[in-house]
Amino acid sequence: AVIFALSFFSGSELGLQGIAIPEQFGGAGAGTRELSIVCEEMGRALLVGPYLSSVAIAGQALVACSDLRAKQRWLPGIADGSIIATLAVAEESDRWDGNESTTVADGEGNETTLSGIKMFVPDGGTSDVFVVIAARDRTRGMFVVERSTAGPAAEPFETLDLTRPMARLVLDRTPATQIDLGDSPSEQIQRIFDLAVIVVAAEQLGGAQRCLDMAVEYAKIREQFGRPIGSFQAIKHRCADLLVLIEAARSALLF
Repeated sequence: AVIFALSFFSGSELGLQGIAIPEQFGGAGAGTRELSIVCEEMGRALLVGPYLSSVAIAGQALVACSDLRAKQRWLPGIADGSIIATLAVAEESDRWDGNESTTVADGEGNETTLSGIKMFVPDGGTSDVFVVIAARDRTRGMFVVERSTAGPAAEPFETLDLTRPMARLVLDRTPATQIDLGDSPSEQIQRIFDLAVIVVAAEQLGGAQRCLDMAVEYAKIREQFGRPIGSFQAIKHRCADLLVLIEAARSALLF
């Protein structure tokens, strides 16, 4: 976990930030499977850091878009760790698909602004770049807001999972850049959501595997009635059930 954390913040140790970013933008050019392996190991180590939100979700949202200028502007910084990014989707309705977004875009070109409130923005308190799903003329679109601009207000708030900081993002006519999603913006946004589900599942898989490993190790050393508890059939069955669930999750993730 220490190695992963140092790697993220230095941007030079293992190069994990750019693993799934194309080489032309400073990355290694690997794919979703390689990124999932990294996220699984970080889940296993319970890494407290913005890797998932910045590299695996917001970074991949920019990789998936059709906007070359946006990629050239932000992906190199994400790849070397100098930029921390995040994806802002959910609102007070708790919907995560953006279909009923009350965050709206006004203006055109360099005059585009966003107004609305985004909830549960992962690592929003420390992010430099916010990839925001908002509505323009009742159609979903993707926009980028930079912390260095006038606005936005990212207000951290506490949730049940203290290892994943969340923030409330307040946008009040905040300058934004619209991202070109090609001819099928809804399909592109759905693809971004699908990729996010994959990497989150990989992280959760790593955590589940670590829990099983710890349980098995404890069952080997904890003794009761003069023998390790792992020798009791009830404990064996419980561990076997967990293994079956984890392997099923791994199969679903990989295939």
